[in-house]
Order: sequence, then C-alpha cells, then structure tokens
Amino acid sequence: MARLQFRSATKSKGFDPIQLSKASLSEMEKRDAAVLKGLQENHAAEMKQRETNLQAMRENDEYTQRRFRENREIEVANLQREQTSLNQITARDQQQAKYDQQATETIISSIVDFSESAMKLDLKRKAAELEKEAKRQEAKPVTNADIGTSEQYSNILNANNTVEQAALQAGTGIDKEAVESNEPVYKTNENRLGEKALNIVENRKSNGRIFGANYTARRSQLRKEPEFLGADRDPAVERALHNKTISDVKTFMRHTKGIANNDYFNDVIIKLNDENDIRIANATRNKEQDVKDYSVERYTDLAKNGTTAQITIAKNNMTKTVGYQKTQEWMSGLVTGANSLEEIEAIGNVPTDNGELYKTRSAKRFNADKVTWIANQNKKVAEAQRQRQVDYNQSTITNQDNLVEAAKQNLPQFVKLTNQQAREEGNGILHPIIVRIIADQSKANEDELVELEKKAKNGTLSKADVNVSSYTNRKAASELYTGQQSLIYGDSEKAIIDGLIATARDITGIVGDGPNSIQTLLVHAQLKRDFLTTKQRPGFENPLAALEEVKNQVATDRENPQGKYYKKVENGRISLPGIELPDVSKEDVQMHDLALTKMLSDGTGTVDLPFILDTPQGMDETFKSSTIPGQIPEFSAGIREFAFKYGFSFVEVFNRQRMANNAATGENKPLIKNSVFEQIKAPDISNLIFNKHNNKTQSIRGAMTHDGTVRQRVRQGRSFSGGNYNREEKAFIDTVKELEGTSDENGYDKWFGGRSDMKMTNMTIQEVHDEQSRRMAAGETTYNGISSAAVGAGQFMEPLNQVREMYESQGKNFDPTKVLFTKELQDELILDLAKRKRGVDVSKVLTESDIENLGGEWASFTPKLGQTNRTAGQSLNTYYDRLNN
Repeated sequence: MARLQFRSATKSKGFDPIQLSKASLSEMEKRDAAVLKGLQENHAAEMKQRETNLQAMRENDEYTQRRFRENREIEVANLQREQTSLNQITARDQQQAKYDQQATETIISSIVDFSESAMKLDLKRKAAELEKEAKRQEAKPVTNADIGTSEQYSNILNANNTVEQAALQAGTGIDKEAVESNEPVYKTNENRLGEKALNIVENRKSNGRIFGANYTARRSQLRKEPEFLGADRDPAVERALHNKTISDVKTFMRHTKGIANNDYFNDVIIKLNDENDIRIANATRNKEQDVKDYSVERYTDLAKNGTTAQITIAKNNMTKTVGYQKTQEWMSGLVTGANSLEEIEAIGNVPTDNGELYKTRSAKRFNADKVTWIANQNKKVAEAQRQRQVDYNQSTITNQDNLVEAAKQNLPQFVKLTNQQAREEGNGILHPIIVRIIADQSKANEDELVELEKKAKNGTLSKADVNVSSYTNRKAASELYTGQQSLIYGDSEKAIIDGLIATARDITGIVGDGPNSIQTLLVHAQLKRDFLTTKQRPGFENPLAALEEVKNQVATDRENPQGKYYKKVENGRISLPGIELPDVSKEDVQMHDLALTKMLSDGTGTVDLPFILDTPQGMDETFKSSTIPGQIPEFSAGIREFAFKYGFSFVEVFNRQRMANNAATGENKPLIKNSVFEQIKAPDISNLIFNKHNNKTQSIRGAMTHDGTVRQRVRQGRSFSGGNYNREEKAFIDTVKELEGTSDENGYDKWFGGRSDMKMTNMTIQEVHDEQSRRMAAGETTYNGISSAAVGAGQFMEPLNQVREMYESQGKNFDPTKVLFTKELQDELILDLAKRKRGVDVSKVLTESDIENLGGEWASFTPKLGQTNRTAGQSLNTYYDRLNN
C-alpha cells in the first residue's frame, strides 16, 4: 500500500515530517480511546470522592468545610494537570494528525465542562440539604430532661470519673488502631466521636445547645451556694463561679451524653467565656461602687448630728472619694435630711477650700435646701396630724358604746373630757359620733327631767326615781322630790306618813313586819292614793284635814262588805277583797312560768315563798347592777309581773323576795336601799372615754369590768344579701344604698328614677344590658332633665363592662349570658368599684377624703357630678350612722 506523505512548511524549517500509516492512525485512535477511558475513570473517581467528602461534611461541618476546600484545591490541581497533559497530547497529535486535532480537543473540552457543571450542581444540592438539616436541628428545643438538677450534679460529681471514661472507651478498636497508625490524639478523639455519631453536624449543634442550657441552669444552682454568694459584686467569685460551672457541665455531659472530648464544646465555651468577661467587668464596677458607697455611708454617719468639725472632715473625704459635684449633692442631702435647724446651721458653718463658709459660698443651694427642709417638716407635721385624726376617728368608732355609757353617767364631764381628747389625740374637732352622742344624751336628759317634773306635779315622784335619775338631773330631781313632799304634806310630812302606816297596820292587823309587810304595803299604797285624791278636793287642801277624811272613809268601809277597806278572815287567813283584786286572765293561767302559777294560787303571798320570783343568781346580778351609779337595775320577769299586778315598786318586791330567800338559806344577802336619798356623787367616766381596751360596738347592758369599762355583748349588724364582709364594708354598702335611694326592699331591682317593675336579680348581665339599651333608645331613662340608665343597688351605669372588669381582675371566666345580676353580685360590685377602680379600702373606716374620691363613682356622695348638694362631710356622717347602727 502506498505510503502517504505529508509535506508541509516544516520541511523548509529543517526536519522531516513523520510518515503516518493507517496502522499509525489506528494506534492513535486506540491511545485516544484509552485517554478518554482514563478521563471517565478519573471522573468516576472524582464523583466517588465528592460523595465521600459530602458524607464527611454531614458528620462535621467545620471539618467538612476545611476538607472540602482542600479537596477542591486538589481537584482543581488535578484538572489543571490533566488539562496540561491533554494539551501536550493535543500539541503532539496536532503534528501527527492535524485533521482530527480539532475533533479531539472538542471532545476533551466537552468532557471537562460537563464534569465541572455536574460537580457544581451536586455541591449546591448537598449544601442546601445540609443547611436545611442544620436549621431543622437548630429549631429542635432543649427540654427539661436535657438539663441536670442539683441532685444529679451532686451524684455525678461524687462518682468515679476514671470508670466513666473507661466505659466510654470500652469495646472499641479505635485506640488500638490509633497506636498502630501512630495518629495524633485529636484524630483519635474525632474517630471516637464519629463512632458514637457525636460528630454529625446536627448532633454537635444540639449538644452545644444542651451544654449552654445546662450552663445557665447550673450557674443558677451554684449561685445559691454560700461560696458563690455576691458573685455579681466580686470579680474573683464571679470567675470561680464560671469555672466551676463549666467544669460541672462538662462532667454532666460526659456522664449523660458520653462526650469525653474536652475540645468538643470549645465553640460554646468560647461564647460563654465572652459573656462571663462582661459579667466580671460588671462585678468589678459593682465592687468599686460598693467600696465607694461604704465610704460614703461612713462619712454620712460621721456628719449626721455631728459638729461642724466632724462634718468638715466628712466633706473633705467625700470630695476625695466622689468628687466635687457629688459632694455638693451630698451636702444638699445633709441639709434636707437634717433633724433640726441647729444641725442645718452646723452644716452651713463648714469651711470650703477658699476659706468661705458653705452657707456663704453656696448660699443659693444652701438656702433652697433649707426651704425644702422646712417644707418637708411641715408635711411631716401635717401627715402626723392627719394620722392622729385617723387614729382618733378609729378609736371613737370602736369605743362608741363606752362613750354612750359615759355620757349617760355624767354628761358635763363627758363634754369636758371628749373635748380634751379631741385636742390631744385629734385635730381639736369633736368626732361626729361624739357630737351625736352629746345631742342624744342632752335630749334624753331633757326628756327625763320633763318626766320627773310630771311625776312631781302628780305627787308620784319617789325616792327610787330620784336615785336612778341621771347625774345631770340628780340635783334637780332631789329638789323636785323635796318640793313635792312639801306640797303634799306641808310641815306635817312625818305625822301624815306615820299616820298612814299606822292606819294600814290597823286594817291588816299585822304587827312587827313594819312597812315591809306585803298586805300592809298594799293597804298603805291605797291609803296614799286616797290621801292624794282627797287633798285635791275642795276643803281638804290642808294635809292633816285630808288625812282625817281618809281615816273616816276607812272607818266606814271596814264595816261594809262592799267597802274598799273591808277585811275578811277565812281559815285563819286575812284577805282584803276591795284592794287585792285577783283579776287573773285566761292567758295568765296558761303560762308555764312558776312565778305566775304561784301568784294564781297564793296571791300576794307568793312574794314570801323563796326562789319563786327570781333565782339567787339573778337577784345577785340585779343587786350588783343597782350599785352602779346612774344605771337602772334589771329586775326579773317574775318581780316585774308581781309589781305590776299588785301595784308595788320593783325594789319593794325585790327586797321582800330577798328576805324570803335569806330566811330559807340562812344567809344575809343585802337589800336594795331606797329609803333615803343616795349621795349625789359625780361618777368618774374617764376610763370609759380614754379606754385602752376598745370594746368595740357592743350593747351596754351588764356590769362594769375590773378596768371600769362595760362588759358588753356584740350588737347584731344590719341585714345584707350575703358575702363575708366586715362591719366597715357592710356600712359602706349600706351608705351607697342609702344615698343612691336603693335602701328599700326593691333597691336591687331599681332603675334610675325609681322604677322597679322588673325583677333584675333574676336576669343575666346580658339581659340587663340589653334592657338598658332598649330603654335608652326608647327614651325611657330621662327623669328631672337627667338621662341615665343606672340600675341596681349601686345604680351601675355599665354593669356588663363593670362586672367583666371585676371578673378579669379576679382571674375568672366571664359569660354575661350565664352570670346573674343577683343581690350578692351587686354588693360585690359595689366593693370592687370602690377598691379596684377608686383605690379606696372600704374594709377600714373611711375619711372625708375617701368620700371625695368615691364621689367620682357615685354622684350622690358629693356635688362633683352636679346631681346633689350633699357635701362629703354630710355623706361621711351618713356613713358613720350606718357604721354605728
């Protein structure tokens, strides 16, 4: 076969062209195929290497990134070397086979471009997957189970760490391989982590977050330990706390997660160290400030109440410690916080650095501070006076029953002492309760005097009436009695009284018992009534003439069975039918009381039967109460019934029954004296007014206690809808209803204007709201020119919103379609509006300023909202009335 020759320009340049045959070309094609196969194998190896690299990237983000860069550099170098090789082959083959050189270069270029594009796409895909997985892992929360408790740390820190580390490494051939390969320690640790899947990116990040969470929790636990107290104010302690926390958490993670590599958490620890550096800096500043504050405190103690010399020393030290400006402010504080003007003067006399006195050099500041001090002192005085008044008001309210008793016993002294108390304990103005007590007692004394005068005019005023009269009227009562006796008996009082008694004894035939004989007393009382009646008849104005006329009437009646003084003797028992009228009713017969039963059977003789009209204990109590000046004794029902039935005084019946009891027991218990006037002696009521025991609101029935105050029973309060409210809260609710015009039985269903035609207490809050809206739209809520849809006891404007706010403040769920507008709810809402909305504690006694505040909620309290002329003081008096009743 003929050989082909290529003759080119190279011939002329001095070398012969290579002679190519078909065999040569075939050989070249085989070499090209081998090159292409090598490229494909290289490409496959590259893809496998990339997959290995991507797997490494999943296991360790930082390690993968570093290896990725290294591998990329290797890949690029390989490609560059391959490109160089290809270029060399191409250059040589150009000379050998220029006709297919372009085709070969095109194939190689296509392969290279395809390889790089595929690698880039694959890397982007793998990076996106890694980023997605990292975000998912970061979003994974740290649970409480991941955080160690104090008990867990205690158990772990007391364990044998060597054993734990051995357990971590047991059963692995990594250490053996490491020794055999003589690889670095860090590489061995990485292999251990990889074996336990700890080096996977997501696990590493998750464990890092768990480490950080445990750091925070453990630090809080350790801060409570004595050795770490005050770490925020001492950098050394702060540093020790941080180091201890890091150490404990590392141990905890080793025990719970099996992470023994000390470098595993370096990234997290670096961040925590940075944060702790900030805390140490703050602790350093705090410590410096503490030292400075302590110095300032010492200098202030030296200056307080000190002499000018001491203040000067303190001032100079302060200047060195905090500087001039702060010292000036400190001097101002000394002036405004001084205890006296003398102390202020000592501060003003402190010399400054130029020799001038402080009060001269800093005159403007000094004088302004002095004015501030004076103003503060005035405020303190005013506040102290206000508090004194509050205490005085409270004392008056809690002690009011003793005050009532004191006024009854001695009103003039009561007025004097309560005015003294108002000056010493309050602002000098009598409390409205005391003013009311004085007015009421004055009226009671006036009424008592009128009654005494009436009895004296009728001739029925007795010594007992005089003795039980109030101290204020006691002298007047004595004079009335003396005047009465003079009018009745003239100069013959003793002769007439003795004559009437002698006549009574003559009628009854009872000798020896004197005037205490029941029948004799009964006849004597009738004789006295007849004597007074006769004395008023014309011609018998002379007492002795009237006495003789009565005796004549007695003489006539004694012989006449129908006569008033006729005496009848049956079975040895004397009776006086005209005087002892056994007008016993059927009701009396049906009574089970022993005294009444005996009176039915024995008549006036009942009083001589022991223990019938009263018990020994009851009679002792009656006698004891009779010894209290100004107090009317409490007699039993039996004694009162007998006295009313047969016309005797309570004292007379008591004494007769007492004598019967003494006779039966052999005792000699005292009688109530009423035969002579009691000595008029002013009772001491100071204990009742200046009462340290404050017996609060109680009834004053009963005897005095050892401290001179009255032992009393608690007074029952007013009726309320419900709720566990104290006395002050009940008084406030009652005051609201009183002033809002809802204190009647329909008050809880009342609309503004007075309508109560709907039972709102059975309606839900939503139904009440809907009805309010309907009436407003229909024009049914305007009265006397004022338009209002206020409802209920508290005249609530917006009960739906007001109840909702109340429920929310209490943390309750509110459904207006289920909550009823009951009496209980309305009372609760009244208190809530006062306490929560207006800030007034109605569980305590209110003041006038409280009433002023509440006037913004209830228009009836003050003129603030233009619906009343009632002042806060008048409303307060209403409140005190409710509090007192």
